[in-house]
Amino acid sequence: MENHLLIGTADKTDTLLQTTSEPFLLLDDGPIADKFAKAFPEATIYNPRRHNFTIARDYKSVRDFANILYGSGHGEHTLTVRNGRRTLAKLLKDNTTPLHKIDGDRKDPAIAEALGMLDELWLSPVLKRVLTHKPNFDFEGSVIARIDRAELGDFDAFVLGTLLIGQHQGHIVVPEGGFYLRPLHTSLIRQNRLTVALRYLDELPLSLRQAVLTIEDKHFAHLLPDDAKYLIGFTDNPAGNPTNLM
Repeated sequence: MENHLLIGTADKTDTLLQTTSEPFLLLDDGPIADKFAKAFPEATIYNPRRHNFTIARDYKSVRDFANILYGSGHGEHTLTVRNGRRTLAKLLKDNTTPLHKIDGDRKDPAIAEALGMLDELWLSPVLKRVLTHKPNFDFEGSVIARIDRAELGDFDAFVLGTLLIGQHQGHIVVPEGGFYLRPLHTSLIRQNRLTVALRYLDELPLSLRQAVLTIEDKHFAHLLPDDAKYLIGFTDNPAGNPTNLM
């Protein structure tokens, strides 16, 4: 496996297929998922309406879970949010209580904040079923996860997609990197198992943007003018790249 970065407004499907190695997880719901299913007929299709999985309660898993929830639109750098995120991880770590039954002293502001985040999670019938019903999905091998943002809504799609990334140990393919990726995913780059596509660089927060630009295998096509000027230092041909998307 190795990392790949695709930037620009051109259709990236063919390049994604060419740069993907098995086993992989693809997050998409549309033509890219359809072409991957045809190219990799043995891949398993993940359907959020039918398939459930559990979140491990070890230190790394609960920290990532808390960061995902607070990165879904509630990640402001305030004391309340930082305390809530930290407390949520503590509530989950090594706790055998089912996720939707975890409780605590809501008179404590940090605990109230953390439990409130879980309460918001359970407002979604899809997320509640996926995370609390009996697991029935195996993440071994290649997986095509059809996450329909139009149907699920941005909150559900973001949480579900980023949790799926944490479940799979193979090559992670994210055609909508600006929507799903957060700084915690820089670990995928260190592990050489991320393929990310962007329309433009500003889709990513600065720290993550700098991390993805360390990826050696870059593919540029139909760049926005500002991105073309910025990326000139990364290739001799920023408008096209030695391995064009077109």
